[in-house]
Amino acid sequence: MKPIKGAYRLRKGRHDASGLYYALTAVTVGRQPLLTSPNAARSVLASMQWLDNNKRIILAAGVIMPDHFHMVARLGERALSAVMHSLKGYSAKRINEACGRSGTVWQHGYYDHAVRNDEDLNEIIRYCLNNPARAGLVADFHLYPYWYFRYKV
Repeated sequence: MKPIKGAYRLRKGRHDASGLYYALTAVTVGRQPLLTSPNAARSVLASMQWLDNNKRIILAAGVIMPDHFHMVARLGERALSAVMHSLKGYSAKRINEACGRSGTVWQHGYYDHAVRNDEDLNEIIRYCLNNPARAGLVADFHLYPYWYFRYKV
């Protein structure tokens, strides 16, 4: 696979810290809408929840869009790169099964942003959850089937 121009910048200067919240985004290869399949979308959410249940992260929020996902999570003891490798690797297998395909699912790398304070955390979670409404997929994110929020909304 040909490297994506500028993708190396996603890794440059990356530092992760246990106990911090991160906003994370990963995109499907070529921005293919692979996650429009209900089974594919559910598998990504299930992968996020597995990481939470196994104390790799504390999942605050997540939303699965047709060609990417957003996740807000507190990092546990594992490195951010290990968490994302696990999430993308496991979900890629499930997505390929759900879509009857083989090959690369996720673009190399991912976007991460360390959350600095509670105000930022609340704003990032709102951004994450409202993504389907902003994209015109639904009028209200509550109507979208592929989202998760740790607390009652």
